[in-house]
Amino acid sequence: KRVGLVSATVASGDFVIDTDVAQVVWEIVAVYNGHHMAQRFMRDPSADTRARTAFEGLVQRFQSAGVGSGPSARATAPGKRKAPR
Repeated sequence: KRVGLVSATVASGDFVIDTDVAQVVWEIVAVYNGHHMAQRFMRDPSADTRARTAFEGLVQRFQSAGVGSGPSARATAPGKRKAPR
């Protein structure tokens, strides 16, 4: 499922064509697991912010030029959405 979702993102042009799909999936799972560990076990109050920052950095690294720069990107600026769970 995850590979299919990232592959569809590449096919839609939102991620660059030479995206290493397996690497993106691995990093998304790593962010999820890191967030879970920090929030549940360590009770780190910055877990949500750190996970959001890590995920946004991941997306920016693979994003095609021009994607994420329009009005919808500004409407979902950091702090405006819920953190991954």
